[in-house]
Amino acid sequence: MRAEKAVTKLSRDEVRYARRVARMKDEYDRAMLYNSVVKQIEGEIRKQRDVEIARNALAEGLTPEFVQEITGLDLETIKGLRG
Repeated sequence: MRAEKAVTKLSRDEVRYARRVARMKDEYDRAMLYNSVVKQIEGEIRKQRDVEIARNALAEGLTPEFVQEITGLDLETIKGLRG
């Protein structure tokens, strides 16, 4: 009977440990997904900012080549902003 209790106690501990590890893994996965989404949004915001800078620079009379240099946008995108 004592051996059975020891095995039962041990298996409960193992179950608790497995649940704790599963929760930690879930938290890690959620954090990684969150970071991935944040990076994607930051990239989109950065591109929108660069487009706005390019528009303003073109409006000031700067050449598309120079605007490409300062924003990193491709030349076709910049020329498309001229309208």
